[in-house]
Amino acid sequence: MAQRVIRKERERREWLLRCQDDRGEAAVCTINVNNGVLELLGSGDEFCFQLEDTSIADFRAALDAAIARAETDLAGNPGAEVVPLSR
Repeated sequence: MAQRVIRKERERREWLLRCQDDRGEAAVCTINVNNGVLELLGSGDEFCFQLEDTSIADFRAALDAAIARAETDLAGNPGAEVVPLSR
């Protein structure tokens, strides 16, 4: 008789995103959620910043506005080359 494996479903609390580091190299960034706090980590799991309470909504609004701006830029110049931002 085959043994059954019992698994408990867990809510997702970590998202891995492909990104680029400051040298334009491929990297992975991480978003974690723990007890209502959102943490963003850069490549190599280096802590970047955390958001909580109203700062999460403020960040979402700013990110949505930046995405809309980028979409408008790309729509206006569909052949545009993506150039990494310098620091």
